[in-house]
Amino acid sequence: MLLSDLYQATSSEKNNVDYLEQNGPIKCVSNPWLGDGYYFWSKYYEHAEWWGKNHYNGNYYIFKACIDEAKAKVFDLYNDSEEKEYLIEVMENHSFKTVQATIFFLNKHSKTFDYNVIIAHTPGCGAPEEPIHFVSNNKSTFTYKKPAIQVCVNDKSIVKQYFCVYPDDCCQIDFV
Repeated sequence: MLLSDLYQATSSEKNNVDYLEQNGPIKCVSNPWLGDGYYFWSKYYEHAEWWGKNHYNGNYYIFKACIDEAKAKVFDLYNDSEEKEYLIEVMENHSFKTVQATIFFLNKHSKTFDYNVIIAHTPGCGAPEEPIHFVSNNKSTFTYKKPAIQVCVNDKSIVKQYFCVYPDDCCQIDFV
């Protein structure tokens, strides 16, 4: 499942690790394209590392978390074609040009859009995805070895086990 290994890169300039572990995750304030919430990279640590290097000038922490799946109501734009078709239908019916505008509209105006987790693939965002090429009918097609999947959580209470994994000296593991 895409909700167990989640990584969030956040600036190391504003807060210390202890504060962030106690108060995290950190809410997205710049271009929340899947709606208001807490943004994570699913499964691949490398994507959070890329984000930290490119968006925080190398001054970042990476935190690992998981979601309480029993409380998660997931709108999955990566694996669920029906949910993707619904989003596209709303976009076209209301002449929205972006997923962001559509999600904000649904959150505000739809009584049935009660999701607290949104999952989407972000191809072309710059994160290292490593294409795997196939050949079919003399055309090159591909999939991704490590797809850049973002998870937006708008209910902080379902985020569990939020702890620092980068840099190495932030990790506080007790061995028994």
